[in-house]
Amino acid sequence: MKVTLLFLCGALLLIVPELGLAGEERAYGQYLCHIEGTAGINYKDKQPPFAGTIRLPESELTFGVTVRPIARDDTNIMLCKQSFEHFLPMLEKGLPYKPFDAPNGKLEELTHERRNIGWQCLTKDEALLVSSGGQMQSTYRSYDYPFEFYGLLVSDSFSLYGNGTFQRSISYDSGPVLAEGHCVKMPEAK
Repeated sequence: MKVTLLFLCGALLLIVPELGLAGEERAYGQYLCHIEGTAGINYKDKQPPFAGTIRLPESELTFGVTVRPIARDDTNIMLCKQSFEHFLPMLEKGLPYKPFDAPNGKLEELTHERRNIGWQCLTKDEALLVSSGGQMQSTYRSYDYPFEFYGLLVSDSFSLYGNGTFQRSISYDSGPVLAEGHCVKMPEAK
């Protein structure tokens, strides 16, 4: 049996079996992840851009991830339906969209912003990331693949692979950063 060793601050944290690609349910659960390397572009303090290794705060190097199916409440379902009803006629007639054309006002007229409809209404799973210090919390969502998640911002993504590795792209200090590392799946509480 293969095992993954995760070292944090020089100490062995966990020895667990490597994650396998045993179907979609393999992604559901809780994980502990640690960033092992970063690269990106940093725009800071009106200085020229810096490209290379980006030093993230220690509190953001280790984070927990909960992967689960999305449970939409009645309000979100209503907003999704209203969004489709509002924008579909424009699409069917080939009309141009106007900037910020989502109606505002009464609850029965509200919609999601056009750029967020897919993320709010058509995604199937979510990955909730929380840093070890609790300061950073991010939500990513997946459309079809159980290991590819996207943030609300186009530049943010999180991919969790069957061998326990991950890649994450984030906006940090006004620049893109790619982080790589390992995750271990936590045993389910009995």
